[in-house]
Amino acid sequence: MAASALLGGYGEEHPANADAQAICDKVKDQFEEQKGINVKLFVAESFRVQHVEGKNWKIKVNTGGHYCHIEVHEYLQHHGKKPKLEHIKCGKTKEDKL
Repeated sequence: MAASALLGGYGEEHPANADAQAICDKVKDQFEEQKGINVKLFVAESFRVQHVEGKNWKIKVNTGGHYCHIEVHEYLQHHGKKPKLEHIKCGKTKEDKL
């Protein structure tokens, strides 16, 4: 565990990777349903992870020049559940920290 991560807390913010984008791809439909809009672009920019029973993700998402911070719970694989979009905060900028 990284020295800067708190036990039970979120780790440091990292540039997006394939895993973060895969989570975004899985919750894009939930985002569109909750916001009542369709977005063509839904690209992970950066992320933080908290390890719990599964993972909690905070992801900065580019929705086409606009930025949102989303929080997603990824269940343990044996649960067989799709990740759940828990929170959305829009009106963010590229420079805003997660």
